[in-house]
Amino acid sequence: MLSADTVGLPWIPGRRPPPVHPPGMPRLMMCLLPRTVFGRGASLLAALLTLAAALLPTPSRAAACGPAGTAAAVRELASDLVINPDASVTVRETIRVTGDDRIPLVREIPTRYRAAPGHTVSLDILLEEARRDGTPWHAAVSSSDAAVRIQLARPDAAAPGEHTYTLTYRFTGGVIFLEDRDRLVWPLLGSVGPAPPGCLTATIQLPPGVPPIDIHGDGWIGRPEAPVLPIPPTVERGGIVAYTVDGAQIAGRGLTIAVDWPRGFVREPSRLGRGLPLVARGESSRIALLGLLLTTLYGALAVLAVRRPSARPPAAPVVHPPDRLSPAALRFLTAGACDARALAATILNLAVLGHLIIRERRPAPARAAPGTSGPLPTFTLVRRPGPARRPPAPEEGAVLFELLGFGGAFQIGPENAGDLRRARSELRRLIGALYEDRYFATRGGYLVPALLLATAALGASALAELQRAALDLAAGVLWLIIALALVYSTALVLGLVLLRVRFARLPERLRVGGIALAGFLAAYALTAAALEAIARSPWPVIAAVGGLSLELAVLRLLLASPARDGRRIRRQIEEFRQFLTAAGRQPDRLMDRSSAPGEDDLPYAVALEAEEGWPIPTALSAGSEQWLELEPDAPGRSAAELARDLCAAITAALTPAHGQGRQARAHQSERA
Repeated sequence: MLSADTVGLPWIPGRRPPPVHPPGMPRLMMCLLPRTVFGRGASLLAALLTLAAALLPTPSRAAACGPAGTAAAVRELASDLVINPDASVTVRETIRVTGDDRIPLVREIPTRYRAAPGHTVSLDILLEEARRDGTPWHAAVSSSDAAVRIQLARPDAAAPGEHTYTLTYRFTGGVIFLEDRDRLVWPLLGSVGPAPPGCLTATIQLPPGVPPIDIHGDGWIGRPEAPVLPIPPTVERGGIVAYTVDGAQIAGRGLTIAVDWPRGFVREPSRLGRGLPLVARGESSRIALLGLLLTTLYGALAVLAVRRPSARPPAAPVVHPPDRLSPAALRFLTAGACDARALAATILNLAVLGHLIIRERRPAPARAAPGTSGPLPTFTLVRRPGPARRPPAPEEGAVLFELLGFGGAFQIGPENAGDLRRARSELRRLIGALYEDRYFATRGGYLVPALLLATAALGASALAELQRAALDLAAGVLWLIIALALVYSTALVLGLVLLRVRFARLPERLRVGGIALAGFLAAYALTAAALEAIARSPWPVIAAVGGLSLELAVLRLLLASPARDGRRIRRQIEEFRQFLTAAGRQPDRLMDRSSAPGEDDLPYAVALEAEEGWPIPTALSAGSEQWLELEPDAPGRSAAELARDLCAAITAALTPAHGQGRQARAHQSERA
């Protein structure tokens, strides 16, 4: 260890090296020029002589190493380190190359080494700038477990002469904090080109206010763990420790420099988490990726647990609607949709129950082509007088009121598209309110362990960032709050949005999902910028934060599965659909009014898309309770054709083409 206070002007990194002059030059000039000779002009003359001496040619920093050999491609490697108050270190390295500079220049910087007994340093290095002769230059950065390699690009053509390369980078984690002093150990190995540099110099500038008398510096040739030859530094008045070594002495061994100073001038990172294996080494990337992996594994197991199929077979064949639900409710529970087919099945069921009569009128070309659907017919819903056979379900009653209200007739067409949209919206709203919570469960309890895993992973990552980026406790807490805000808001808000639209139509799901995704990307960009500004967090950590956010939102959607009653009723609905499909293949059973299924099951067959093979609906609705009225000379059609035409008419009314509504109203007025 060496403690010195040599007299001289401090060398400031980035400026011209200081002139080599004896100390106190102005005072010496004043002594050599008596006031009796020059009078009051002695002070001015002394200042002018001092300025002239400063402008004289002065030797460079490499001159102290002696003349370099002609074969030395790298003449000098000068490293100037500035220790910042936040415990980060800014390094500016100057590489002077003579001759053909197309040789490969690779600067290898160790990132893991032992700086003191019981203290292993793990550096995080960020390259800020690379220049060649003052011009920005390309540099490729690669890293391994023990070092970072900065490879400078070769020039396109040979340019003999002297060229200067400048590297500016910043690293954290190099300052170690002892009981009463702070210490920096820096291995300057000098690995730049195929041969060692002709001269190796280094300066370390401490934070302002450190007394030079309390600065201790030492250095040695060799690695930090294996010193070979001591190299004493000089400590200047400005708190700058300087080293100069001939390149021949460090060939194959390198130079290690160290300096320590009293505590209180550099902010020490928080001590939280220093006893944890990965946290103490500042490996926040591994911690975040490990947390993402564990959360993914738990999510997969949770989804498999809640979505496992029921092993219990049905007790008996299902030949009636399960739980006496409406046709639209059965379609919602199986397909998750309240579309035009669900509305058509509701209208058919209201007609079968005796609440209205469906009148169908087809254009003339349709009567000329028996057995085909032809152009879309016109459907008119007429309220049936008198009491109905059975009351409708709540959602069917809402549809009946929206379509007919207190009137007596309603025509399905573009002119009544608003009423049809309101009827479909009420149908979807009531079905969701009545049956979604009963037959579907969000399984929010399974999401809690995933949130706890994500919180633990981000908390450990924040502790690791404290050590890696030398943050104080307040900065670490802010880092954690920002990361958790993104994860929790995405899991709760985006997950809720996905839950709300999971049973919506595909266009609506795409629209809402696109808006939600755009909002998440904007929030993620702000979060990434904040984490980068606070701790210069590496990209694996930022990517893991975004991955945890999206994963929890998707997990919330996947955990929403049918409950026990939901799994039971979906199994029964499938059995009922198979029963209706088989009945369509045996039309003679449908004509037998003593055996099921009958006309009451036709709306369910339409809702479950099992109407193929069913006979002409007028045959089912014959008699005084006939609910379907066709034109006298209209050919008979199957239930599948009726369902297709009714669904097509509802779809066309809900999504009219440009000008179709006006033409339909004009055509209706002409018919009237």
